[in-house]
Amino acid sequence: LLTGGVELSGAKEAGGMLEWRSALALFINVGHSRFANEFLAGGSQLSWFASPSQFNASRILSAHRRRFEARAVGTPSAEADTAADDGAVLLFSRIRGQPYTFLGRVEMESLSTGRPLVAVTWRLCDWEPLTRSLHFAATLEAAAAKPKPEQPGR
Repeated sequence: LLTGGVELSGAKEAGGMLEWRSALALFINVGHSRFANEFLAGGSQLSWFASPSQFNASRILSAHRRRFEARAVGTPSAEADTAADDGAVLLFSRIRGQPYTFLGRVEMESLSTGRPLVAVTWRLCDWEPLTRSLHFAATLEAAAAKPKPEQPGR
């Protein structure tokens, strides 16, 4: 786990995503986001949303999508097999007012390309070690809590 402030440079930023040559970082907010990122299956999976243009602009997401689609039909192609070499997808989460926490690598588990958003379910590849982390437990707790309504005048 990586916690604390990290300065990120040399990356292509696109609303919650930073892409480098060898990796794509996804940044999510839990417990206070306009998108309902939800931890599923005991925290081993996560729902995530992106606009179709944002999704298609990422070379790494496109490679992972091709690999997922090839697996879904049961006929992996040479192009899809190379998606892992095209870059890892790394997940960072943050609870309001706290720094981002690194939650490890993710793999595409499901994909829905409806409008206006693309919905992806990611499998947390490093879920088992995360289950022993107090940071991850706090993340799951914050994600499960309903946001408190803002008080008038604050």
